[in-house]
Amino acid sequence: MFRRRTLVSPPFEPDSAGTSDHEALLRLINEVERTAYDVYRRNGLPDRQGEYARGPRARKWTFVAARLSAAEKWALLEGQPLSAGWRYANLEALGLTSDKPEVRLASGVLSACRGLRRRAETLQPPTFQDLADALRLGDTYRQLASAADKPSKAGASRRARTKA
Repeated sequence: MFRRRTLVSPPFEPDSAGTSDHEALLRLINEVERTAYDVYRRNGLPDRQGEYARGPRARKWTFVAARLSAAEKWALLEGQPLSAGWRYANLEALGLTSDKPEVRLASGVLSACRGLRRRAETLQPPTFQDLADALRLGDTYRQLASAADKPSKAGASRRARTKA
């Protein structure tokens, strides 16, 4: 009665080394993250996990630390307050307010991957949010990957000018 459908690309392809499903899942998360990191790099954002700060007149984010405790974050805020124009964010949040949809998508992908990786590495059961993130990631990953394959309009117009 039901026909079995095959996937275009199976989620876990066993390799000759006998990779476990757990390892394959982490590898898949890495692949999706790499695509989001590529978007960040193309748009001048950092791609190193950690906490970042940006001064009132700064154009770029500065790496602060791989991890900050609540006390360390509070000390930063006291020394360089938001009211003075300072901004703070972790890597995943850097692209949230971008005017470019591709960067906002990449930010969401990094955030979802972070949660899924945390569950996979600690072997905790997934939450409903994890499942929702995983369902959305496939489509978003394809959007980002296809955008990376297309030459940008700015790059195409630059190439046209240099040929003329």
